[in-house]
Amino acid sequence: PGIGLVGAVAESRAPAWIADVRADRNFVRAQRGHDLGIESAVGLPVPGRGGVAAVLEFFSRRRMSPDPELLRVMGTIGDQLGRVADRVHARREVEASARRLEQIIETSAEAFVAIDAGGEITGWNAAAEQMFGLARDRALGRPLADTIVPPSLRDAHRTGLSRFLATGEKRVIGKRIEIVAWRPDIGEFPVELAIWALRDGE
Repeated sequence: PGIGLVGAVAESRAPAWIADVRADRNFVRAQRGHDLGIESAVGLPVPGRGGVAAVLEFFSRRRMSPDPELLRVMGTIGDQLGRVADRVHARREVEASARRLEQIIETSAEAFVAIDAGGEITGWNAAAEQMFGLARDRALGRPLADTIVPPSLRDAHRTGLSRFLATGEKRVIGKRIEIVAWRPDIGEFPVELAIWALRDGE
């Protein structure tokens, strides 16, 4: 921090303009006897969460006096780039969190089943395969009511789902209940069921 144009910009978190790189003692590359063929330099911070994410350098082969308006415009560009970088970082964090959650769900000893608003199965872990005797690829996309809900409860299931989506009324959501589930080879069997709702981007 503080050393060279990049270090100075990173430390100050502000654009820096060097009109004559040879006369600037902190422009270390020019001080090492290298003829870079440049006269002026501008450093632009790209702000990110917790500090400066990057510093962009621009060079000119002719000497240029500081231009406040150009610095302002470049500062705005840097801010926009920083927002893009933050969004990319945030998206990667969300994706990593989703992958961790998927791993937790997949290795859980309890069956996990997810449905969308239309009642079709969108999530089915290894424990669900064992409990309901149905492979994931055969379960995904099927209506939950026709898959693991006993025939005698299917109308009530559909009615309850429709009521919740239309009114938000929760009769079993957020509770742990004892009920029966269904698998074709054995019929009804007792399960303990916990249901919760999650609003996604749609």
